[in-house]
Parts: sequence; C-alpha cells; structure tokens
Amino acid sequence: MIEKIYNLIRLFANFRREPYLQYRKILGFYPYNPKLYQRALRHKSVVRSHKQKDKTHNERLEYLGDAVLGAIVSDILFHRFGERSEGFLSNMRSRIVNRKSLNRLAMEVGIAPLVLVSPRTTNIARTSIYGNAFEAFVGAIYLDRGYDKCRQFVEQRVINRLLDMESIAHSEENFKSRLLEYCQKHKIELHFELQEEDTASGNRHQFTCCLYLNNRAVAIATGLSKRESQQKAAYIALQKINDNWTPE
Repeated sequence: MIEKIYNLIRLFANFRREPYLQYRKILGFYPYNPKLYQRALRHKSVVRSHKQKDKTHNERLEYLGDAVLGAIVSDILFHRFGERSEGFLSNMRSRIVNRKSLNRLAMEVGIAPLVLVSPRTTNIARTSIYGNAFEAFVGAIYLDRGYDKCRQFVEQRVINRLLDMESIAHSEENFKSRLLEYCQKHKIELHFELQEEDTASGNRHQFTCCLYLNNRAVAIATGLSKRESQQKAAYIALQKINDNWTPE
C-alpha cells in the first residue's frame, strides 16, 4: 500500500515531463520508473569507454522481455485459438515474435526512434537492434508495472492494433498449399492417400491421410475431414523439411 502511494506521488509530480509523455503515448498508461524504459532503449554501442559511469544497456532487459513476451503471446493465442493444435499455436507465436516482425512492431509502436545507438554501428548489426529494444521494453514494463499491465500493452497496443491475427492464422493454417509450392519449386512428386473410417463412438467419420514425397511415405495424420487430415500431414512434412530432411 505504501509503495503504491509513493508511486502515485512520484507519478503526479512528473506526469507532465518528458519522458513520461513519450512513454505514456506508447504504453497507454504512465510508467512509474522511466529509468527502466531509458535503459531498455539504450543499445550497448553507446557505452563508449571504461571511464563512463553509467554502463547500463538493454541486454539484460532484452533477455527478460524475450521470455515475458513469449509467455504473453502464448497466453493470448491459447485463449483465442482454443481448439487449435500445439503445432499451430507454436507456429503462430514464432511468426509474431520473430526478429523481422519485432523490428517492424518497434517501428510502428513508436519505440524505434527513441533507441540510442552509436552512429558507428554497422547496418548489419542494426537489423536486429529495434526488435531487441522492443523485447527490452517489454521487460521494462514487466519490472515497472507487473504482468497484467505488460499483457495489456502487448494485447491492446500491439496485437489488436498492429497485427491481423486472422490473416496470420489463415496463412499459417494452409500447410498443404505451402508444401505444394515447395514441391513444385524443387520438382518433388507429392501424393496423398486417404482412408475413411468410423470414429470410436461410431457417430462420425474420420479420415486418415498418408502423404508421399517421391513415392516415399513421410507423414500420416487423421482428421474429421479430408482437408483437416491433409493439412495435418502437410504440416508434419513441412516440419521434417525445416529440420533439413530431404526426400530421396
């Protein structure tokens, strides 16, 4: 209770000052400790010499934010796509939190222009700086305001405003089309064999799909429709290909 009162006093004493206003615009709420966010936006390249007193940069916050962001996105996906498989959820999460996506989100949410980085940093190194800062910023929110506020920021200010979840889900779900494109590109023969059978309850039919690449069986999956069983088999085949497996 005392800590909450202290935070409110500090907040009202500073809420008209920068960087409170900048962070308020990004977050949707006022931060209690702006120094955490300043550190989150400070790349290690600005630590210039051993004589410099403040040697803090954002790598530790990036480490924390990476874990927190992964947990929050997993939480949101789990509740929004309650009937989807673990593989679908994992792929959705990886598409949201991959480096390219995080770099773009850092730009669109307004974090990128605030990142402090040495002008001598190479263009190659810069390709991940903004995404790393985004993760560090999430870590700062978690330390400053806790999990619930952090989840609020990710869901309301990022996912709901900047990501088309249904489009991502649709593109992620169409594994059969992605596999077909791969096979056409690499001149691999793709063939599905379907078998229909009754479920254990006897009330519905299920389909078993065996997927062949170059006449070699590489995946078997079942579903309550032909399409579902083919999509599942195609997903298994794509996972094997991603693991550097190639058909003979």
